[in-house]
Amino acid sequence: MRQLAAVAYDPIRRQVVLFGGAGSGTTKYGDTWVWNGSTWTQRSPSSSPSARAGAKMVWHSGLGKIVLFGGQSNSAYLNDTWVWDGTNWTQQSPYTAPPGRTYHTMAYDPLHDKVVVYGGAPSLGDTWLWDGFNWAQASPSTSPPVLWQSAAIWDPYRQGVILWGGFRGDTLSMTQATWLWDGSNWTQLGTAHSPPASWGHSFAYDDQRGMGVLFGLYPSIDPNNYTWLWNGVDWKQAVTSSAPTTRYTAAMAYDAAHSQQVLFGGVDSTAHILGDTWTESLEFTETALSLYSPGLGGPSIRTGAAVGNDPGGRVMLFGGVDSTNTVLNDTWMWIDNQWSFFNLSTSPPARRNAAMALDTAHDRTVLFGGNSSATGTTRLGDTWLWSGYGWAQQTTSSAPSARTIASQRA
Repeated sequence: MRQLAAVAYDPIRRQVVLFGGAGSGTTKYGDTWVWNGSTWTQRSPSSSPSARAGAKMVWHSGLGKIVLFGGQSNSAYLNDTWVWDGTNWTQQSPYTAPPGRTYHTMAYDPLHDKVVVYGGAPSLGDTWLWDGFNWAQASPSTSPPVLWQSAAIWDPYRQGVILWGGFRGDTLSMTQATWLWDGSNWTQLGTAHSPPASWGHSFAYDDQRGMGVLFGLYPSIDPNNYTWLWNGVDWKQAVTSSAPTTRYTAAMAYDAAHSQQVLFGGVDSTAHILGDTWTESLEFTETALSLYSPGLGGPSIRTGAAVGNDPGGRVMLFGGVDSTNTVLNDTWMWIDNQWSFFNLSTSPPARRNAAMALDTAHDRTVLFGGNSSATGTTRLGDTWLWSGYGWAQQTTSSAPSARTIASQRA
């Protein structure tokens, strides 16, 4: 039984990883557990972070490892950084580091290849970025208020980090504001609907259905077991056939290998600490508009499209040339036995006969080269990476010459 545990999904080893948390009284945990889709198994690494609660973890695609930062021991706010490689924890030694904190918000920005940390206790409202080697404080022109116990995800539709809710340290009240981090600045988003102001909720992105899932709000009096969905534009409350019991400060992550949300522990309305595990395939009675649009009949008739697997194990298709000799740059995914179109703000230029393959070591799909002309020969030599959320161009010190109809495999 525990609350305030850190949790993240490891797509290379296809398992959810949970670390630490708080038990009753002053009990803090420093153990590591992995979820294989049906069972938790405790791991025994040779080195490990100290016992703590309120730390945060995210998967870092660039490193191919899980990053853990901060938390609180029984005597101090912590500011150490650790990475998990599937077997062992390794402490990092950055030149600079954020002040010690707990209850902060943390997400990975694959577009800029950085971990984003915001706020936390004691009464912090700062933004820090981890590039895999060092921390640097950002200086955005606008920021959310001092917040703790908010939550964040990477939103592929917005191509930024979405932060929602939390407890305001300046007004000592809860908020229901939605904020977007675009890599350099925070912007408050106006939405037609919103969950009630809350703190201590769990927030994770459902890769398969293309939406953020928010669970376990703690509004003004008691926690609840409502589920809300974020579609990149607006919020909508979901109607579920079943749901975990009422709780807050639970650990939740999306298990892409088994297409399910995994939720563990938390605290119920009687202040009882929980130790149960819930999984949900999220077949909602009502759903929000998602990042992708299913049921459109699939990609148009074409030739020369690039086809491969994405980090979530789905078949994806990019570009090609259609029957009117138009070169295309659309991205499609095979989801739930149908093609779904991904509406993206950033995408590789139109091309045909590009090479595409999944890099399992770094959990990214790599697209290279191709021909930008339908009938002529305009060879391309650019490299693009698909993180499972969106495209980002990769600049390398050396690369193959421009070419088309290349063969590529992991």
